[in-house]
Amino acid sequence: MNICYLIESIPGHLPHLLPLYKSLGGVLTSSSEQVLSVLIKNGYKVIPYEALKYIHNIIVAHQCNLKDICSNSNIIQVFHGVSDKTYYYLSHLPDHYDYLIFQYPEARTSWLSVYPEYVEKAYQANHTKASCYLQETPTSPEDYILYCPTWKSAEISEELKGAKEINELGMRHKIKVHLHPATNKETLQILDNCEILFESEYLEDELKKARLLISDFSSMAYEFTLTRKPIILIKNSMIKPKLADYCPWIDPSELEATIENISTQNYPHLFYEEDIREVVKRCLK
Repeated sequence: MNICYLIESIPGHLPHLLPLYKSLGGVLTSSSEQVLSVLIKNGYKVIPYEALKYIHNIIVAHQCNLKDICSNSNIIQVFHGVSDKTYYYLSHLPDHYDYLIFQYPEARTSWLSVYPEYVEKAYQANHTKASCYLQETPTSPEDYILYCPTWKSAEISEELKGAKEINELGMRHKIKVHLHPATNKETLQILDNCEILFESEYLEDELKKARLLISDFSSMAYEFTLTRKPIILIKNSMIKPKLADYCPWIDPSELEATIENISTQNYPHLFYEEDIREVVKRCLK
């Protein structure tokens, strides 16, 4: 089947597309030579970015306008992250895509409130990585805590919020930190008691092995629900995500006490009805 998965420049989009690639087949490409090198090194089928115009079905996980260079292609947008992130994509008109697939019900509802006439383009589906986690998550996680904050582009003070407490936490617990690729590098100087996980092709193994996750507004928190393990959310000034209804929503100063009582918490998990692979198949032409 003629399918290409496009990672334009950020390796962080790979986790949203690789499960589809492995299940449905096809090829991958990127406008980034660095990402292409990673793909080739790991044995994936890769084509040059310029060859996109010859591909019939293109699947993307980020905002882009391919219609200028791929006017005859069927372009499928796989939204990722929390529902509020879709407002970031609203600046791109529906005409840029043939289909849009949302992983969160409120995301689709929000998008259609702006573009109700395009309801036939908007699909609801399961998370891209659900099958992988359900089948392969270890029953005995390793004894470390994973910290995955999102990127706060508005203020450096917001971007660093919680970093001091996380660093102090690292003196008593093993902490692994994965920062958003766009995070200000000043954060790294603060986290000297933590192990830093630099940008890689796939964070899946770390999510599987960690015994709990500390996050805030990141889509990593949604992915971590699929491991059936606890999540702690640190408050920030951004809009409270729906996920906070399922997890402790605390000030950074409350981290240690929350971790100590984590075993007494009850954590529902977010699963959706239809696997994204089946939805994508219906969109392919």
